[in-house]
Amino acid sequence: MGWRSQLRSAAAKKALSSRNLPPGFPEAARKALLSGQPLPAGFSFASAAGKGGLMEDDEEEKEIVEEKQRILQLEKDVELLATKCSRLEAQNILVSAQQLDIVARLFAILLSGLSLRFYWTSLCWISSYLSWHSYVVVALKYSLLLVPLVHHRLTHGLVHRRFEVFSVFLIIMVRIKLVRWRALTFASSGSTSSSTSDNTVIVSQFGENLDEDAIWEANYDVSAQFLYISILRLRGLWTKSAQYISSRADFMPVAYVRELKKLQDEAPATEWKDIQATLATAPHLMDQVTDIAETPIASASIGQVHIAKLRKTGEKVVIKVQHPQARPLLTDDFRSLLIMAWIVTLLEPEYAFFEILMREWATEARKELEFLTEATNLRSAGLSIQQMMRTFGNNGVLFTN
Repeated sequence: MGWRSQLRSAAAKKALSSRNLPPGFPEAARKALLSGQPLPAGFSFASAAGKGGLMEDDEEEKEIVEEKQRILQLEKDVELLATKCSRLEAQNILVSAQQLDIVARLFAILLSGLSLRFYWTSLCWISSYLSWHSYVVVALKYSLLLVPLVHHRLTHGLVHRRFEVFSVFLIIMVRIKLVRWRALTFASSGSTSSSTSDNTVIVSQFGENLDEDAIWEANYDVSAQFLYISILRLRGLWTKSAQYISSRADFMPVAYVRELKKLQDEAPATEWKDIQATLATAPHLMDQVTDIAETPIASASIGQVHIAKLRKTGEKVVIKVQHPQARPLLTDDFRSLLIMAWIVTLLEPEYAFFEILMREWATEARKELEFLTEATNLRSAGLSIQQMMRTFGNNGVLFTN
């Protein structure tokens, strides 16, 4: 209903509900209306109000109510559709990331198998040049074949993990190259909708008029989810790297910041039995504390924190325990990080600063492996706070420029 009809309806109501009744209004009906008595039998508001009277206004009001109901229902349908589309998009991103994770794992297994194949071929080639007795050569060859298995066991799969790291890195780099190719091939600068002369909006079909930003954003969403899944499995230095990346929203895509910031407080904790084995190597510590909580209050990329009590005083303290194999894993990850930074600089010259940045950051990150240095810094901070409290009092506040 148009605005003119709404105004006409409101004017008719006002006229019949006030003393300014229209000319020609029946006197008996006028008196009954003004006194609040029942209207005469057979009285018709339609004939009294003339054309566009109350009956027509009632129908127009009903149309307004129905129109509002249709609009409300349409808004609910749009909201429901948006929710379903959002869920479908999230599911598609997760499925794509899981597929990439499976590919990375399979590729790492393939590389591990190829390395074992190369090792076995080398053993066979060397044994063919030995002049020893055949049974000695065979025994030595098969004994050396167990070396990779023993090494894998003792180092918690360090070599295979290295293959997994580079598989993830390779997939990320390949996806970047593919997205650049897609952007050059399929991206268009046109808008996704147009309008005709009668202001009718024509929306393009799904998949048409993709712009470069949309292509890159789609890649960021999948790659960030894939990287998050991979880091949860790899742990080590990559957890700390993800925490650093998620704090750099100034140059990192929003999707990476959104996904990797989950690792700020979701670093996986080490099982209690492994923590017990680590604590057993420090008997002097176990003689001083008791009632160590099995569940950590916090877990980070290098270690985790447990609540305990001092045996002598019963005072509550916290114990920071380094994750088993944290040192060898991080040491190997530092090497892998520098190699990957060099490859990025080689393939993407505009990111030459990345290698320098990673070298400086790796140098500082190595210091976090030394818990004694951290303890010394905590003691220094505690002494400084005590000195400040003695100088300014318990309620004193120190301001610095």
